[in-house]
This record gives sequence, structure tokens and C-alpha cells, in this order.
Amino acid sequence: MIICPNCGHQQMSGTKCEACTTIFAYHTSPTSPRLKPVVKPTVEKPRRSVWRILYQVTGWLALSALIAAIVLIAHKSPPLVLKVDPEAAARLQAKLESPAPRNAEGTPEPLYLDEAELNSYLLQSLALQPLVTKDTSIAEVQSSVKEIQIALEGDRLETYFVFDFHGADLSLLVEGKIHVEDGYLRFEPISGSLGSLPLSQFTLNAAVKRLMDSPLNKDKFRVPAEIKDIRVADSQLVVTYR
Repeated sequence: MIICPNCGHQQMSGTKCEACTTIFAYHTSPTSPRLKPVVKPTVEKPRRSVWRILYQVTGWLALSALIAAIVLIAHKSPPLVLKVDPEAAARLQAKLESPAPRNAEGTPEPLYLDEAELNSYLLQSLALQPLVTKDTSIAEVQSSVKEIQIALEGDRLETYFVFDFHGADLSLLVEGKIHVEDGYLRFEPISGSLGSLPLSQFTLNAAVKRLMDSPLNKDKFRVPAEIKDIRVADSQLVVTYR
């Protein structure tokens, strides 16, 4: 069935309309002014470059890593499991007050402190007692370090700190070795974590070096002239003299 595009007449076949004599080819030819085909322009979707995709993925990964790091840092690592000895403080006091025995060369014998005695010494000597006046507030004098623990294992020591950081308690756990070098106490970090976030060896080395070599802190690590070395051996702190 053919329908005339001019008058709508229907007929079975033919090249022109039986009613109005319109030639069908005139209306269907591509060159016909009346039926000129309309070609829609093809719009190509912009392609996303591989580098742009990688940049976006890297950004999301960095954000995820940052959030994970904050969560791990905020989660305090568990405190050290220390040996408890109620007589440690008295034993420490006796060792410090009594003169050390001397060897055949007249040099004092090494001083040995076990884990309980060492932590007792920390409580007595390193506890911060700020001076509060009428012009200072509690927040201003509150020490940032709230807790210090040291565990001795073999030839290493583990130090555990809890400190205040803008109102939040964070923990720092560092394991390493100590010795005296050129009259200063030196610490060689082996492993560590801030909260539950493990710290890289590079970060540990840089932090310890900055702490101990700082002009403000260096004198704090100077040992008395009569002390030759301080090390950990057989899970004890050993102080040797000249």
C-alpha cells in the first residue's frame, strides 16, 4: 500500500498518485527541496583520561588513609605489663644511699636496677610537680605527660607514654637500646607506635635525633662525669662507672 505524501490517497502501486498525479520520487529523493533529510550532529561524550581517573582514585585513597590514621592514633595502645614489687622503692632507696662496693682497681661496682626499681625511680624523680600560683590556671600548669612506664626485656627497653594533646589522651610506645656516647645518653629506636599506628623506622630515627640533638634538650641527656655507660642487659638497667 502506497500513501500519497501530497494528498493522502492510498493505492496499491505506481510511481505517481492516481488522485493528484504527484510523482512519488519527487517527495522521496534526497535532493528534493521539500523532503531534504535532516542530519543530527553526533555529539561525542568527553573521554575521561587515565591520569584524571588515577588522580581521583589517589585522592580518595589518601583521604581514606588519613581517616584510618586518625582513628589509629586516637586509639591508645595498651599499657605495658610490668613486674610489680611492693619492696622495690625501699630496695632502690637502699641502693642509692649506700656506697657502692669497689673492685680491685678502686672503681665502683656497676649499679643494677630491675624493672620494678626503675619504674619506682621514675615515679619519684621524673614526676612533674608544677608550681601553681594565683595567676595560673590548672590547664596551664597541667603536664602534657600523664604517665610513663618502662619495661626491660633482654638488652632492650620499652617506653610507654600517655600525654595530653589538645584535651585528648594519646599514647606513644617506643622500643630500643640505650648507651652513653661522648658523655650523653643516646637512644637507638627499633620500633614504635603512636596510639595504634605503627611508626616507620625513618620517622622514629628522625624524631629521636631531633629530640636529643635539639639545643633545648641536649643538656638534659648529659650524664654525670663519673658514669661510663648505661645499658640494658639481662632485663636489668646497668650503670657502670669510671
